[in-house]
Amino acid sequence: MATIGVLAHETTETGVHEVSLRDRSVWRDAAVVWLGTRLLFAIVTYLGDAFLFLPRVAGQSVGWGALFTPWLGWDGAQYSRIAREGYAHLWQTAFFPLLPSLEHFLAIMLLQNPAAAGVAGALIANISTLVAFALLRVLVERELGREVSQRTLFYLAIFPTALFLAAPYAESLLLLFSVGAFLCLRRGHWIAAGLLAALATLARPFGILLVIPLIVEYVPYFQKWRATGERPSLRNIAAMLGGVALPVLALGGFSLYERVHFGSFASTVSAQAGGGGRVLALPIMGFARAGGALIRNGPQASYFQAHILADGAFTLLFIVLAVMTWRRLPLSYVLYSWAMALLTLSTPAHNWYALLSNMRFMIVVFPLFMLLGQWGADRRVERIILFLSLPLLAIFTITFLHGWLA
Repeated sequence: MATIGVLAHETTETGVHEVSLRDRSVWRDAAVVWLGTRLLFAIVTYLGDAFLFLPRVAGQSVGWGALFTPWLGWDGAQYSRIAREGYAHLWQTAFFPLLPSLEHFLAIMLLQNPAAAGVAGALIANISTLVAFALLRVLVERELGREVSQRTLFYLAIFPTALFLAAPYAESLLLLFSVGAFLCLRRGHWIAAGLLAALATLARPFGILLVIPLIVEYVPYFQKWRATGERPSLRNIAAMLGGVALPVLALGGFSLYERVHFGSFASTVSAQAGGGGRVLALPIMGFARAGGALIRNGPQASYFQAHILADGAFTLLFIVLAVMTWRRLPLSYVLYSWAMALLTLSTPAHNWYALLSNMRFMIVVFPLFMLLGQWGADRRVERIILFLSLPLLAIFTITFLHGWLA
């Protein structure tokens, strides 16, 4: 598998057509999957409200607003509040600035209504997801072939927490810019990769981990220069350093903003600790806290027990898939997946929801779905993925829309 990147370059040199964003098949595949899942979300949203929760008011009818407004809660409501009012409280710095900034611009400049920030966020999230799907389709075909790329795209789109790529959350932006960064860095476009990594960092703090694949992708170039005795040009060195510096500067810039407005460079850390109790801890602590809460809750079945078990199961899946990328994907993908999994495990929340949101964080770690895309060549594996993903996606969507999943 280490030769995957080399083979992709060789096909270009021999004149064989290489997939790009100009190919209609890329956008066709992305659009079909995107439209199909949005139709599924619309059906689940409408039917969930009409049949499961309608008895709130006798004789109540369900209007078209029921298809849209339930998606604007939870973190989406916090992003839209920041878009309208700015960072008024320290705890809001747990939400990074790219999405609310884009919401503010779209709501005022295009929608002519500052109160429409939530609507703007939903539009941004869904458009970003469509473009991310197209980029992912190109990236994976270049690395692993067309069939694997199509399966990768489909499996990611129907993953049980893919609903967060439709809600006004920052995960869609992180996915878009991280896939774009990999597309650029696999071709040696260091400044473009660094710029996209910087945007990913401003969307979610996890984006800073893209520095790792950036550095890893530099290694073959230095090995080549050493083997040939060539001296790298100052332009190449500057581009490489700039690629790494851009996401670091983006994180530093937001930290400086925090220092000016809230008196601390680490306001985000304080906000995470004060809100969900997320502080650095041993990776096993999340399981220990969740397991302790499960035992204290007793044997009787409850929503909390189901949530803890689901969080734990998806966290274990996250770990297993990350480990299994070794020797199955290029090293930059492997280390990026490991870093994402390790940071997720090392920042558990407190109390029973120690592993809460891990399944949401998993959706942006696209190399895991590249692995599933390879395994899906076995029809038995594909049937298992479909049998588990589609029903859980519907169930999770309903629970999210009615305030039971964040």
